[in-house]
Amino acid sequence: MFAKLEKRPDFSLVGQIVNNLRFFKVFDHTIRMKLLFISDYKVCGPGELIISPEEMDESIVVLISGLLNVIVKDDFLEGDYLRQTLYPGDSIGENEVSIFKTRPKQRVYIKSYGTSDVLFLKKRDLPDILQPEIE
Repeated sequence: MFAKLEKRPDFSLVGQIVNNLRFFKVFDHTIRMKLLFISDYKVCGPGELIISPEEMDESIVVLISGLLNVIVKDDFLEGDYLRQTLYPGDSIGENEVSIFKTRPKQRVYIKSYGTSDVLFLKKRDLPDILQPEIE
């Protein structure tokens, strides 16, 4: 399940922050605010599971502050290994997940390294917002 919303963020403050994040910079202000409005905000503790392997294809994760570890669980090698560390401003979604899998028995998940502020977007919510931008 997606991380539960702990509290509704101060949209003006978070809005100022997301204006500078790579994921949001490509959109105009109106689209940014719509994306922000449909996102879930969470402060994640050290070692907390951010996204499970089952949720990876449904989610876009945007890191505001802290560090996130992208971990590959490899059933063939019977272990987990760190594939990448995400830094503030980084995001990960479906396109990136496929490049982390090199064998069929691999699954990708994300854990917080330390305390992290994260925005979660559900991909199913994006077409209604982004379609007018594409047309």
